Amino acid sequence: MVTRPASSRPDDDPAAEYGHLQLTTLEGWRGFVTEMHTAPELLPAHIWTGLAEDKRAC
Repeated sequence: MVTRPASSRPDDDPAAEYGHLQLTTLEGWRGFVTEMHTAPELLPAHIWTGLAEDKRAC
């Protein structure tokens, strides 16, 4: 199992809020699958099509 060391300041790591979700444990997996995930907000079509091709890929 891979674990990461405890950080003295959890706000240093943007993923720190998900540290309790150890997907390799039953408890961690259950916590992960029961969370409510939201879809990302997409750019409006007229802005997205105006982007350069390399920027659209990002």
